Amino acid sequence: MAHVLAIGTAVPEARLTQGETRDFFASQPGVDRLSARLIGIAFDQSAIDTRHCVIGAKGARDPLFTDHDDRLRPASTGARNAVYRREAPALFLAAANDALDRAGVVASEVTHVVTASCTGFFAPGPDFLLAKQLGIRTTAERTHVGFMGCSAAFPALRIAARACDADPNAVALVVCAELCSIHLRSSNDPEQIVASAVFAGGAAAVVLTSARPPHGRAQLASLCFGPGL
Repeated sequence: MAHVLAIGTAVPEARLTQGETRDFFASQPGVDRLSARLIGIAFDQSAIDTRHCVIGAKGARDPLFTDHDDRLRPASTGARNAVYRREAPALFLAAANDALDRAGVVASEVTHVVTASCTGFFAPGPDFLLAKQLGIRTTAERTHVGFMGCSAAFPALRIAARACDADPNAVALVVCAELCSIHLRSSNDPEQIVASAVFAGGAAAVVLTSARPPHGRAQLASLCFGPGL
């Protein structure tokens, strides 16, 4: 059975309150009265106080995504993906380092790397770049889970847990990172409004091992990463 040794996290530099983000979306041109009311309800009932994003990381609105009147610009897919390629690797790396430090594991001990993301892509993928940046051995097995949405952490954890179950010496590193803010847009669609209310940017990482850690160290035994998730 695989055991979770530690969990690490990382967020982009820019930090916004939920109220600021709510007012920004409610003020967009084309938002009707009903949608403005839905925006208020969705944001206020989200139980989110603050959020982080890669837009405006230097304290100003990004001209790629907003004009001088704070209206959202329809950035192209290529432009948004270029932001992802530029910003995502640092989040993958920061979350991975946090998890490894908390687990007391050095990168050379990692035998399996699994990454997951659906808000952008590049090749070679995040799994390759992360392993290179951390100095993980070239013999380590790598997998990237792409475009499976916000549930991708579960198949990523399942891949890592099965690797640990199959090899008593395995040490798996799982890292998920998303930059949802680069895809947000103004809309009167309730589903899009909810997405705007709850999704932002961040990364999380997990270190798993097949060996039972010292008493009190394991945070979770991975019994629930089944194929239905």
